[in-house]
Amino acid sequence: MKSEICLTINNAGLCPFKGLNREITIIITQMELMGISPVPFLKIAAQDLLNQYGRNALGYAYEIIKSSRTQGNQQAAQIWTNIAQHLNVSRDKEGSITH
Repeated sequence: MKSEICLTINNAGLCPFKGLNREITIIITQMELMGISPVPFLKIAAQDLLNQYGRNALGYAYEIIKSSRTQGNQQAAQIWTNIAQHLNVSRDKEGSITH
């Protein structure tokens, strides 16, 4: 089953994640089968999403989680939950001041 995720944020239809859920799920599954931690990949995915969509990135991630769950794709929902957690960490760090 090829999933297509289209987001409706602020009444704008966006389809930047066409087929992406399936691809990320395959990559993460293959990494785990080979004993490779997917954490660095998830951080890169979160950073890329942040670079492309700025403050909207977290909202997009939540929309994808919701859509994945609606489609019954719990594995994709979990992967995007992990990406959202990395986005939350990035957002929290953005507000902090370091010396």
